[in-house]
Amino acid sequence: MKQPHAYKSSKQGSILLAAVIFLFIGFSVAAITLRDALHNSRMVQNQVNIERAHYFAESGAEQAADHISKFSGYIPEVTRYGHKYGAGRWDYEIVKTDWRAYRVEAIGSVNGVSRQLNINRVRYPTFAQYGMWTADFRDLWLIPGQLQEGQYHSDSRMNIWSSPSAGGPVFKGKVTTGHHKFGGWPAYATFEEGYEFNSFQGTMATIDFSEMEGEAQKSGMILRGETSVYFDLNPASGEGQVYLKNRDKYGDNGWHAESLEGLEIVYVKDKTDDEGGVSSSGKIQLYGGTVDGSLTFYADDDIWLKDHMHYKNDPSDDNDVIRDYPEDSDDKVGFISKDDIWVSTSAPDDLTMFGAFIAAGPGVSGNRGNMGVSNYNSYRLGARGYFTTYGSRVMEQVYPAGTFNSRTGRQQTGYSSRNLFDERFIDDPPPFYPPISEKLVFEEWHYSEVGFTGVAGNPPPESD
Repeated sequence: MKQPHAYKSSKQGSILLAAVIFLFIGFSVAAITLRDALHNSRMVQNQVNIERAHYFAESGAEQAADHISKFSGYIPEVTRYGHKYGAGRWDYEIVKTDWRAYRVEAIGSVNGVSRQLNINRVRYPTFAQYGMWTADFRDLWLIPGQLQEGQYHSDSRMNIWSSPSAGGPVFKGKVTTGHHKFGGWPAYATFEEGYEFNSFQGTMATIDFSEMEGEAQKSGMILRGETSVYFDLNPASGEGQVYLKNRDKYGDNGWHAESLEGLEIVYVKDKTDDEGGVSSSGKIQLYGGTVDGSLTFYADDDIWLKDHMHYKNDPSDDNDVIRDYPEDSDDKVGFISKDDIWVSTSAPDDLTMFGAFIAAGPGVSGNRGNMGVSNYNSYRLGARGYFTTYGSRVMEQVYPAGTFNSRTGRQQTGYSSRNLFDERFIDDPPPFYPPISEKLVFEEWHYSEVGFTGVAGNPPPESD
């Protein structure tokens, strides 16, 4: 006899089992989907935190740069600071590596996630990065045979003489001018890196002589009154020395040797009497010599160039001849006048001067800051060959070095000019060299593990 109820019960049990299985599979898929969604959500949130920490680190670096800009002359060896903002915070550390050169490390943190941004070199560009810079080229001329290395800049129009037969001046570096064209006949001049019109390249007003005097007072030497300077090597040790004549300091008019070890800045001031008048001007008579060290002179008055000056370790032959020294040269010298720089009538023909030179003006003469040749137009002296600098020439106003025949382009009197550029000066100028502007340059960015690497034992940053 059939039992329909048993068959029906068995069929209902199978449906229930299938439903349970499908329900289990559904819950499993949902659980896996939910797990993956939560995992992805956490990953997305973590990535968001990383990105936010990245931006907080950049904010810290920007705040560090702002601090440097505001307090560059008063920053201690290490400065640390931090600031909390919402769910995140930034902290920075500034390590002073040189005069107006720094290393910056910034950490951004958000919800337990941190990123560290390191900028290995933060610096102010200086006037030494130019082969030649002037605000006023006046009505002078660049002529065939003249060689200009490094960036060559004039705020005013530059006049160039050239012809198919004589050629023209040769510019190895980029030429920039604040004017909208060249004067004269530039067609046969050589511009190896091109030229740019309507270009602004800073102003001499950024040179702070009072700040430099303060730096010399703290870590260098102050001299009062006219000073003669000559460089040579110690006969016994072979180390670099600077020989100075300064009656106010030494009590006589003889040469006195000072070691260049640790001496980086000398300021020559006007010497005043009891009534405040100048009894001896802060003038420098530079007799050249052989420089073995790194030093910058500032002068309240003129600087007179008397004789050749070279470096002991000559960096100019790096790519041309076998070097005398296996190591890179660290010899650097700068001479900066608040007034003018003149090549003396007594200087030799084919004068060569290594170093970086600035004629800032206006000093006691009221000139705008000339760099040129005394008696440049003397037919008695005639053509004197080349005035060659290896380094940098900067002046507020160009002064003639000689005269030339306007028909042939040939030198008649004075010197023809050769500006050879010391490429080290782009990012490694002589010490305490004045900046072009207050605009910072950032070099060598990278990220690293979190943790400041400055001086050990410093207290942690404080939040404002």
